[in-house]
Amino acid sequence: MPSKIIRLTLMVDVTQVTKAMRYRLNDDKGRSIFVDKGRCANTFHFPKGSELEFELVVTANASLDPTISVMDMTLTSISTLPPGRCGLSMFDPLSACQNIGEWSVSNQHRANDEITLTLTSGQKLAIVDENGQWQVSGFLSLLIKSSAESEGTKEHARLFHFDPESTTGTGGDVE
Repeated sequence: MPSKIIRLTLMVDVTQVTKAMRYRLNDDKGRSIFVDKGRCANTFHFPKGSELEFELVVTANASLDPTISVMDMTLTSISTLPPGRCGLSMFDPLSACQNIGEWSVSNQHRANDEITLTLTSGQKLAIVDENGQWQVSGFLSLLIKSSAESEGTKEHARLFHFDPESTTGTGGDVE
């Protein structure tokens, strides 16, 4: 049986002054995996046997003519259940941190005064925990080069983050 694909889409603007990323977690039919009722309410719920893939959407004023490189992305998932109830991560029972690599530009779109770059990772993570509650955090380092005609080429690094709460399976059995 093929695994169910969950896409994590991260969104940033080159000129934003904050470090927070917007994010979406959708299934392979484009539906959000956010649960708003029941046992796993107010979490992003990963079905058993699913795989997580990664997409980054970067917007900017077209006059900046940006080039974006992902320097690194680290994803952590830390259980909120008592010790010993599950592994260290929903992705790996022996490691709470995963490095996401293999990024490349998959689409570039210009409209009016805006440019949108879409980057995707060739890496996927399998959800290996069957029943748990997870605080997921992600940290993304970007190298941004802009070639604004009036300013010449500029290069700077930026750090962005996100932190959704998630569940797997039944959400874990809490006594």
